[in-house]
Amino acid sequence: MPKFFLHVANSAGFAQDREGADYADLDGARREAVRSIRSILAEELKQGGTVDLRGRVEIADEGGMLIASVEFPSAVRVVEPE
Repeated sequence: MPKFFLHVANSAGFAQDREGADYADLDGARREAVRSIRSILAEELKQGGTVDLRGRVEIADEGGMLIASVEFPSAVRVVEPE
């Protein structure tokens, strides 16, 4: 299985994934990126109710090449009141 690295870039800074993890393919790494984003946003809600959607998870391969980016807004669906 290929190894992917999921780096987080948001208003708190840039958190580089130095260990990486094995996923079957890029789609598996993308699914994990979405789970990570949702976890980050849930923690923001618990800490004070402010959700910052200006971040992203960058997915890199074993060689360090950026191969995909998942923006925070793509990981959630916001329904506004009518």
